[in-house]
Amino acid sequence: MDDIDGRGRSGPIVGVLRAARNAGFAVDVDGQTLRVTGPQTRSDILDEIREHKAEIIEAITHPPAGVSHYTERMTSGVEWLAVCWDKLLDGANTEAMIDAFAANLERWYNLDIELRRVYPEFRGCPVGGCEHGAVVNCVHCASLAESRPKS
Repeated sequence: MDDIDGRGRSGPIVGVLRAARNAGFAVDVDGQTLRVTGPQTRSDILDEIREHKAEIIEAITHPPAGVSHYTERMTSGVEWLAVCWDKLLDGANTEAMIDAFAANLERWYNLDIELRRVYPEFRGCPVGGCEHGAVVNCVHCASLAESRPKS
């Protein structure tokens, strides 16, 4: 499968970001600065990142239109999960409701993982910010929650 740069062309950026992620790197943007953390022994990947710095910054700061397919589904999914969770807490915990909640929770999680696999240049929360203590958090918000001090 060809890597697509979000504009309908094959491009190296998605491949570079996937290779970086698979090698244990985290690549992010702070203004016009590329922040890279990971194994310093992988100079081949670091060289690729340096070589494509401007394109990587562009890709991360302007995610492709295809991302909206995931963000729209995940936004409606998180709303459904919240409503279902409230019903379960109110005692509507039939076996069918519990099964539907579990299945849709798994689907939601899988969409989050797929979004980040298909579009490795996507950063942040696909639903605009998961609420602290919500029934579900995306990979991005869950990692932020883990780094918060425990009260």
